[in-house]
Amino acid sequence: MLDIPGYDIATLVEKSGKSASHIYARLSLLQLIPEVAEAFIHERITASHANLIARIPQESQAAAFEQCWRKDWKDDEAHLLPSKFLSAWIQSNLYLSLADAPFNREDQTLNPAAGACTTCPRRSGYNTALFSDVVSDQCLDGKCFQTKITVHIDRQIATRPDLRSKRGGLEAVRATPRLHQLQTQVPHGGWSLPFRSPPQPHRAAILHCRGIPAGDHKALRGTRARARSTTATEFSFSP
Repeated sequence: MLDIPGYDIATLVEKSGKSASHIYARLSLLQLIPEVAEAFIHERITASHANLIARIPQESQAAAFEQCWRKDWKDDEAHLLPSKFLSAWIQSNLYLSLADAPFNREDQTLNPAAGACTTCPRRSGYNTALFSDVVSDQCLDGKCFQTKITVHIDRQIATRPDLRSKRGGLEAVRATPRLHQLQTQVPHGGWSLPFRSPPQPHRAAILHCRGIPAGDHKALRGTRARARSTTATEFSFSP
């Protein structure tokens, strides 16, 4: 539509009286995959849901669409969640901050097929009118982001072989399937975190020194109760 003479963004803004962000948001709905587009046409999701999904890559839209719904234990069917929950899920699971990227965003050789990040259309900074609610520049292509990190790490290891042998160093980072999955993921709008805290061997060693077997939660609770009682006695004041 924008290729038709007289139908550029500036003209549409002038004729409709709407903002450029509104025009871009409505035009982006043409990028919806059939499943999401059908749900929007039949009013199963709102325009806010559709706009959030339409501006992310089509390969990620099906996963985002699933996050629009939740079925509670007493529900016969899943119900639609407010769009803010979908927005939180997208920000936590799909957005990758380019400001935190360890590689050079202007380097075209990291992924020649995609080119440099500065000219890539698969980022929020490419169209600030469409992503007016996103503060910093975010990458929307997780595979490309991971490819560039892998190439960057390989180059660093080639120039500094000592990095290969360091425990938890660049080799461990490169082995991570998708680095952005290590970020805090917020399914269903942030009601729970999908991962548990890593094991802490130093805590097990401390408990062992105190004679508390690993996994003996009753003994641990008793130790904590005695500690609180001792502390209360030490800091009590007589009238």
